[in-house]
Amino acid sequence: MRVLLVTGRLAAPVVREAAGDAADVITAEVNIAAFITPKVLEPLIADKAKQYDLVLVSGLCGSDFSKLEAKLGVRIRLGPKHAFDIPLALKHADRIEFSHKVPADVLLADLKRGSALKELEAIEAAAKPA
Repeated sequence: MRVLLVTGRLAAPVVREAAGDAADVITAEVNIAAFITPKVLEPLIADKAKQYDLVLVSGLCGSDFSKLEAKLGVRIRLGPKHAFDIPLALKHADRIEFSHKVPADVLLADLKRGSALKELEAIEAAAKPA
């Protein structure tokens, strides 16, 4: 699955590092990724939208990208609110239908909780009393 992450100037280095080779990253002409709007996004990705299966914008964006999604023919959804959660979102991008309204990290909360519980169980099972 080809994923494009769209971010602002300030978060770009962190987002690129979090994405690694799992996704492409493009920087919008805004400082803060949460301020990306359909009007800002359209000229940025219009010529490359068909190259991707999914475009993720910051989970903090308050804009509705559904009309732009229909116009460009590519899914534009909310990614995680924080760059720390990008690897998990990308890992599950082909299995989860991301939302226009709910940030990806909220959708992935149950997976994160389950993973943490499994890790805790393994630590407890391996622990030896003093």
